[in-house]
Amino acid sequence: WPTKYNEMGPFYCDPSKGFNVSEIETIESQLRIFWTNIELKTDQYDFWRHEWEKHGTCASILPELGTEIQYFRKGLQWLQHYSMSTILADAKILPDSTPNVEDIHTAVVTKLNRNPVIHCTYDTKRKEIFLEEIRICFNKSLELTDCDGVVGRYYPRHEYAGGKIITNCDPKKEINYPSIVPDLMERLPTSRSDFDQSPWKFPLVTIYKIIQFIKWVTF
Repeated sequence: WPTKYNEMGPFYCDPSKGFNVSEIETIESQLRIFWTNIELKTDQYDFWRHEWEKHGTCASILPELGTEIQYFRKGLQWLQHYSMSTILADAKILPDSTPNVEDIHTAVVTKLNRNPVIHCTYDTKRKEIFLEEIRICFNKSLELTDCDGVVGRYYPRHEYAGGKIITNCDPKKEINYPSIVPDLMERLPTSRSDFDQSPWKFPLVTIYKIIQFIKWVTF
């Protein structure tokens, strides 16, 4: 997602560039596997439309991401090149394990030498934390860079011997790393006061991307 330092957005940059499914027809089979929609009661195309119109139209100012097919194809390329499941596996962090956020951070930094964002979802019913996304960042030259500019109330920094972690995950608790997408559609805090009691919870927004084997990147 194109992002300005210390801000959310920009979003929906060019309404004239509406989503056209025919433009991604040649990679649709790959998208259905690696860029799938897991939100209940929504169509697969709705998710891709959302991604392109909200984020892709802003990224399209870069020649390498100027069209719909370029945007999605680059995402697939990055997904394979920076496979989070492979990076975690190399650090002996496997699906269905319960690492802590320091373990995850160490694994990513050791492999990429860049600071990621580690994003968790808190399931209020199970009282458990789930790994949702590991986000890596790129500059406008599409070079891997630290995500240190991605800060704010939802991403406090946790310091430990291995560095500073940008995360909403509770550093004192284990994190569930599921092998399949869990049923977490009902997981918001019961009230605003409940949310405010701890900084280590996800933002009050709809969650889109709990991906099987957690392999996701943003820029």
